Amino acid sequence: MLDSASPVRFIQAVPFTARFAKKQVDSERKDIDQMSNTIVYGGDSIRGVIKLRSCNGKHKLYTHIYYHAMKTMKVREELFSYVTMLKEQAEKNSAEAKQKEDYTKYLLIRNSDKSTSGYTITIKDDVIAKELETAGWMLLVSNDISSATEAIAIYREKDVVEKGFFV
Repeated sequence: MLDSASPVRFIQAVPFTARFAKKQVDSERKDIDQMSNTIVYGGDSIRGVIKLRSCNGKHKLYTHIYYHAMKTMKVREELFSYVTMLKEQAEKNSAEAKQKEDYTKYLLIRNSDKSTSGYTITIKDDVIAKELETAGWMLLVSNDISSATEAIAIYREKDVVEKGFFV
């Protein structure tokens, strides 16, 4: 899209499966949550920053990094509640829980002679931290849009239209 004779203007979300996206978020994690970065759009208060990056040394690419603090807290609270519920259920029936995927994803269930149930259950904090690493974050890239407010508005409007086709 960038190298064609007449470049196509675009804005696109970058998934966090891409190392580039995680790197951009990590670079802003400590500094983004400031009043000066606040954008109010559609009733939501989010933080947004833009970085101009070089792409292949020939083209400029605007990276729009967004952080939604309320969404982050909601995802965190839901995950904490869910894992706590899993742990409580696993304590009641550890042998059965040891065979189920969600339990083993978040919990380490081991045989133990020291426990009255015959098992010890430990929450896998590293798995939870990894899952929460990008909660509430979004990265958009564009070769044309240099305003964080404009970029999020265009992206959300485009998203509504695209979802309309899947109904």
